[in-house]
Amino acid sequence: MRNAVSFPRSGMKPITASFFPVTILEMQGEILKDMGMQNKASLLGMLAQKRVNIITNARVSEISEQGVSYTDAQGNTVTVPAATVVSAFGYKAYNPLQETAEKLCKEVYDAAVKL
Repeated sequence: MRNAVSFPRSGMKPITASFFPVTILEMQGEILKDMGMQNKASLLGMLAQKRVNIITNARVSEISEQGVSYTDAQGNTVTVPAATVVSAFGYKAYNPLQETAEKLCKEVYDAAVKL
């Protein structure tokens, strides 16, 4: 199944991105601001195809059991209901412990996606 997450060992059935509503909250005026145009256009197309809701100029103020609250560009507080929240901050990986780990361990692997 394309564009699905499955858990074969657990016996759970695959779910698609359209099963759960997905919202991206971006503090800046646009998402993917530092990405190259060709990659950005492709990714924006995929997000649109999957009906991912994108809210820009949203400064997150709270993550609670009710969802994620943010302040919009007009200063209004808005809450997006959420059962699951995934946080990702910044475009470049930040791993301050990698250098220390490399000094102390024989093998260290950075699992971050490199663009």
